[in-house]
Amino acid sequence: MIEEKSILYGLISSLIVFSFLATVPLNLDRSFSVWMLNQTMESERSLSLPELEIEASQFFSPSGGEIRRRVNEQISLGNLVINNSQVELTERGRFTWRVNQLISDFFGLNKKYTG
Repeated sequence: MIEEKSILYGLISSLIVFSFLATVPLNLDRSFSVWMLNQTMESERSLSLPELEIEASQFFSPSGGEIRRRVNEQISLGNLVINNSQVELTERGRFTWRVNQLISDFFGLNKKYTG
């Protein structure tokens, strides 16, 4: 009975760890939103929305509306704000960026996307 519980706990623990590893690092490594937060954080100055769209054209065409949809998504999550037509990180956005950086460094993710 105890051996069966140990096997079950080991299997459940393994599945939880695998689920985390299969979702968080892989999504972060390929995420446009992570790239966008990183670009906003590491820019020498705040980018305007059109400038961000041009920078992001390697992911999506600005005319497709996907970039604005992602910006609006990050605004609704509280990671970005637009002040005087400039895209800026909020405190929550800075925290999210830091967490993304830690995960990226730990898993050795592609710096092109995660910074």
